[in-house]
Amino acid sequence: GWRLTCTDVDRAVLAVCQERIPEARCVVVHRDDTRFPVDDASVRLLVIIEVEPVSEAAWFPREAVRVLEPGGVLIATLGNPVSARAAFHRMLCRRGLRKDKAYMGPSYAAFRRALRASGLHIAAERGLTWFPFTRQSNSRLIPAAEFLERLLGLSRLPTLSPLVIVTARKPEHNAVSGDS
Repeated sequence: GWRLTCTDVDRAVLAVCQERIPEARCVVVHRDDTRFPVDDASVRLLVIIEVEPVSEAAWFPREAVRVLEPGGVLIATLGNPVSARAAFHRMLCRRGLRKDKAYMGPSYAAFRRALRASGLHIAAERGLTWFPFTRQSNSRLIPAAEFLERLLGLSRLPTLSPLVIVTARKPEHNAVSGDS
């Protein structure tokens, strides 16, 4: 019963998406867009995973509220620039050892405040990727690092975590207008 709208800035990526999910509506968007290509209050689930230019944008919380239907859910990730991993990443960039522009947006604490100020309620938040393995890593130490993260309870420290996944919900009713 789900109707998917999938967006990307890369036509080739969307072509793969369309091939795999023929019933999806695949829309090419531009890097400078500040609106999702959907109607107001028309989205039950908005998923923004590892799309930092979107989740880090100042317009994002307001736009998420616009597109989510009452009771709709947002799942998003954010690279947290106040983490130790982000500081290490910036040091590598200064030394010319990294060129990507990770950890450039707001802190997770500021992001969470912006979500709340826009009217969303935080349902869950979890810190991830505390140890310095890249996405491409296939190190045999990764399971041990994951175990250590769980043992130390690091996932419960999202404001210090390198990567945070957050689930937020739009209220069922608009408390401001007094709808019931």
